[in-house]
Amino acid sequence: MARPQSIPTDQLLKSAMAQFWQHGYLATSLQDLQRISGLPASSLYNRFGSKAQLFEAVLEQYVQKVVKGRCDKYLMAGTGLEGIQQYVASALNDPNAHWGCLLVNSQAQLEHIPEAAIALIREAGQLVCGALRQALEDAEAKEEIASGQNLSLLCEQLALFIQGLLLQSTLPHSRPKEQKVALMLAQQLRANNFSGDVS
Repeated sequence: MARPQSIPTDQLLKSAMAQFWQHGYLATSLQDLQRISGLPASSLYNRFGSKAQLFEAVLEQYVQKVVKGRCDKYLMAGTGLEGIQQYVASALNDPNAHWGCLLVNSQAQLEHIPEAAIALIREAGQLVCGALRQALEDAEAKEEIASGQNLSLLCEQLALFIQGLLLQSTLPHSRPKEQKVALMLAQQLRANNFSGDVS
């Protein structure tokens, strides 16, 4: 078995991510991080500096691998409404959807998390809104939604709608039904030819 000090940083961040994601920043103790990593406190501090800096590293990885990864896969140029549908479906069907969204969960503890982490959350929100804006512009160009809408406002409404879905997913037996989500999306976007299938 590998010595604790030789555990790859990516593996440590993955374990810490699961801990913060499920339990939140405030409820995660140094002892929790020692237990999931198998490292003594001194090794954790040597590698990351502090719990706050470890959380920031976790958020950076989450943004790159989960948030940006999903945006790059489903909201690339030209996808339009289909991309938005697939983006929402992928979030709801994520194996960890019952944990909600690490960014959304963290926003409920803003008074406890470090300033650098808050900045990362804001940047991630801008990244998602930018990707959604591109998809909405594509949808408008393809006449999938009515032209002349305030796309900036629509994008913000859509981002809040998705955050609400992810928050609801954390409630036992309350994961939003995809058919219902498709109908709500259709109403939200006022699509002319929305398929109603987000699977």
